[in-house]
Amino acid sequence: MLNSSGQVTLNADGKQYAASYHFQRGVFTVTSGSASRVVRVGAVVAPESLARTILKAMVRENGQRAELKRDARGLMEARGH
Repeated sequence: MLNSSGQVTLNADGKQYAASYHFQRGVFTVTSGSASRVVRVGAVVAPESLARTILKAMVRENGQRAELKRDARGLMEARGH
């Protein structure tokens, strides 16, 4: 597939996430809210599947960042800062 665009949803952790994707000239872009991920790829046979996989990684990374912020805040509070 040379050009493709659309939208995907993902259900994870009891929440629903939505993203749009666009594939053109070997560049695949997934955007969810204010976050975007750009990936250079060859031909894409199943763009919705690839977009959902990228969205899943974005959600997982965002969750890990939130967890790190909570841990850091807890440490600062424990130290009396």
